[in-house]
Amino acid sequence: MSGLVALATGLAFALGLGIGGMTRPAKVLSFLDVTGAWDPTLAFVMGGAVTTYALARLAIERRGRPLLRARFSLPSRRDVDAPLIAGAALFGAGWGLVGLCPGPALVTLGAAVPESALFVAAMTAGMLLYDPWRTLMTLHRLTDRLAVSGALSARDVRELRARGFRTVIDLRSDGEPRPQGIPPWEEATIARDAGLEYHQIPVEPPALCDNLALTVRRAVAAAPAPVVLHCTTGRRAGTFGLALLACEEPIDVDDCFARGRAMGLDFDGMPRLTAFLRQFVGRHGLRAVAGDAAAMQRATPHG
Repeated sequence: MSGLVALATGLAFALGLGIGGMTRPAKVLSFLDVTGAWDPTLAFVMGGAVTTYALARLAIERRGRPLLRARFSLPSRRDVDAPLIAGAALFGAGWGLVGLCPGPALVTLGAAVPESALFVAAMTAGMLLYDPWRTLMTLHRLTDRLAVSGALSARDVRELRARGFRTVIDLRSDGEPRPQGIPPWEEATIARDAGLEYHQIPVEPPALCDNLALTVRRAVAAAPAPVVLHCTTGRRAGTFGLALLACEEPIDVDDCFARGRAMGLDFDGMPRLTAFLRQFVGRHGLRAVAGDAAAMQRATPHG
């Protein structure tokens, strides 16, 4: 079913690009040429697309979860860094020089346009050349023993050993979507070749439970330190890292939320992980355990 929906969505997208003129390089170039014979009509195409998406997203997010997936896949980063600026500049330069961007190029490729074939081939080559060298890793050090991160590239995994880390614990499952990073089987091979221990403990939000978090805690405790705990976006790794931190330090759930926000976690956009963190810290956090022990001591008869 999801494949049919993807096909229908792709067809609608391609049809919209064609009708709107986005697949015609001459029209795009005349829109970008603001100092010459400027054609502003594509502004209405873009404005209509942004407005439609914004309204649709507001309606869709009220559902809590998508129809065909367990959860929404939303960006978690909001910072503007050098790679983003450089990539945007390169994208804009390429768009201005050629009049095509990836989506329209793929659409015109279906029409057997030779220029599009060359564009797509060059684009694919650039992606393949860059992927092994790119850095996805954004490490957040929680303790001397534990750091958390989102996706890792092949270069990131090799760099971890040079930075003194000794273990990688991967919270991704084998079959989950992989918008970035390398698959678990490849990461395991690269990690072990680099002299790192590698462990995979799949964590999926629908199956969150205390036992799973305690399993991760035992794995972190038993592994050679320092340990990097990671997933695809950093949400699961960050949440579990904070849960483990609350077991080691006398912090409450509000402290966990504050530290998580400082790492860039959007707790409003991850209700299941947020509810899990609140419940786990309330049951297993150092403060909760100490409070339970004190209450039992007071309730024990003396004398």
